[in-house]
Amino acid sequence: MPDRPRRILAALAAALCLTACGPGDSGGSGDAGPGQAPTAWPQPVDGKLTEAMCDVLTPDDFLAVGVDALRWEERAVAPDISPNAVRCHALGGHFLWFTLQPDPVSADLYFQWLLHQQDTAPTAENHVPGADQSWFATGGTDPQLFVRRGALVLSLSVGFAHDDTGFDPRAATATLAGQALERLPDVGRVATGKPHEMVLTVTGKDTAQAIVGYTDPITVEAVQETVTLPWNKKIQFPAFGRPTSITLNASAPAPVSFTTLPSVTCGITIDGTEEERNNGPGPSTFCYGSYAEPR
Repeated sequence: MPDRPRRILAALAAALCLTACGPGDSGGSGDAGPGQAPTAWPQPVDGKLTEAMCDVLTPDDFLAVGVDALRWEERAVAPDISPNAVRCHALGGHFLWFTLQPDPVSADLYFQWLLHQQDTAPTAENHVPGADQSWFATGGTDPQLFVRRGALVLSLSVGFAHDDTGFDPRAATATLAGQALERLPDVGRVATGKPHEMVLTVTGKDTAQAIVGYTDPITVEAVQETVTLPWNKKIQFPAFGRPTSITLNASAPAPVSFTTLPSVTCGITIDGTEEERNNGPGPSTFCYGSYAEPR
């Protein structure tokens, strides 16, 4: 089926659902009728994002850029995204989510992590005025935009229910993201915490070097290097919506003489708390640590 009929059917299905299911609980001070500007835009409550944040962008905002967006069918806090996040979704492939990290450094780390989750290389340009960083995921026909300003991160996709003639989905998405930032002028500007920090350590006896291996929590890539002992490495990570785990292994080089066998020890500390220490003895060692945000 050609794209345009499919999009019309999707919009009709969404309209029928809204008629049958009722208006739903849109909530928030930004909920105004068609053509009516809200008196105030929803803001975090006691530093927490709420479902009302979905009303930062209205159906009229989408219509103004050529997108047939209906009211959000889903609006919910989203601990799977991060401990302080909200998700909004509408039929037609429209979605928006926000996450508020403790500080800009944490948000930058989270933004880097998002970047490494993409299957294809993103268009890494600053598409949104007022943003510190923004880029489009290049996979699919409906581009997904990621934006960071300070400690605030948002993602937006305009979906497939839109006008085909001369429609520029990237321009429309960037315009809407810019409006969202304008309506949240102070959100993410003030740090309320700092990034988490893990410290990896390896020490040795009767050896000056070791081969260490671990997985970087931001790039999600395995790292292996030969280091001089004693060795330690500090790695910062943001507030994830999923448990963060780290494994560390180390092995000593083959000894010159078997009269004295080397031994290595590893340890993992997260936010000052020792997760595991493996004292061997032996020429190789393995440690595991994990962290989960309280809920």
